[in-house]
Amino acid sequence: MAFIPSKHDRLAMDLWPAPHCEKIAARAGPHKLQPWERYPCDLEGMCDWATITKDKSAKDKRRENIIVYRTPPESTSNALYPVSVRLYGCLQNFTVGKFGNWDGNPLTAKRAIQSLTLISGGHHDPWRNQLDALDVASAFASRTLQLPLQRAHFPTQLYFQRKADVSSASTTNTYPPPTLSNPQSCSQASPMGSFCTNPNWQWNDALPILQLTGNSQCVPLHEIRLNKFDFVEVDAEFNIVISRGKEGAAVVKVYLSFKHVVRLLDASNTKVTNASQKRAFECMDSLDSTPTVKRLCAVTRGRSPAPLSSNTSKG
Repeated sequence: MAFIPSKHDRLAMDLWPAPHCEKIAARAGPHKLQPWERYPCDLEGMCDWATITKDKSAKDKRRENIIVYRTPPESTSNALYPVSVRLYGCLQNFTVGKFGNWDGNPLTAKRAIQSLTLISGGHHDPWRNQLDALDVASAFASRTLQLPLQRAHFPTQLYFQRKADVSSASTTNTYPPPTLSNPQSCSQASPMGSFCTNPNWQWNDALPILQLTGNSQCVPLHEIRLNKFDFVEVDAEFNIVISRGKEGAAVVKVYLSFKHVVRLLDASNTKVTNASQKRAFECMDSLDSTPTVKRLCAVTRGRSPAPLSSNTSKG
């Protein structure tokens, strides 16, 4: 997972307030960042740092292109490591429980997603620095695939999503409706106590949600403990989708998915400005040999990567 630098600091420490800097530094650890952990901030650097390849296991060919490290963090043969980047901001909206936004209707389970939105919290300079860095990835995808972008810039509010139910990739679209009166058709109930899932459905791995402690350890945090305006770290990946624009020509869309959330400061310590809150509420109101794709998890202290499963988290 890469850190986005500023012009003068590897962790953009010159841009964030002191309490935020302390937490970001704890996530980086005392050691020198490896090349794959240093996110490039210009197109030339991105071309040297990453490349785009095809995930041959992808069933949706519109989504088969992935940005991967040129020099992967682990020298594993026949494996692809998608680029991921640590993004920092204040929580605005979030639905990150196991079932995401699923309403319990078996006909809509395959569309269930977990999602969250980050805002700047009034910290304009580091936020602008992050947005500019993300735009470099979009420009890189457009240049490499030789297709125009659907949007040239990421929006000022960052939206992330991941699939909660991944069964639609391998099963039919018609699910036998589970009922509470038929216990054998139910594999587990949701925290609400009213949802019942079909045992044939495959739910995505649980989203790691963690709290950074005072001694820089990460401990599990239940999603109900998250608050609006908490300052968090989000481990994000780029999802590239090729679709048709308004005039029918092929365009590239670049979205963000996410693999973990770490709360660094709770809302009472984030110093979210009133102007930022006002803008957030206004926006809310208006809203062969096939390589294995391996994703890295940075949920423990320090930066030793632990591979995740090859299940995709694309939205």
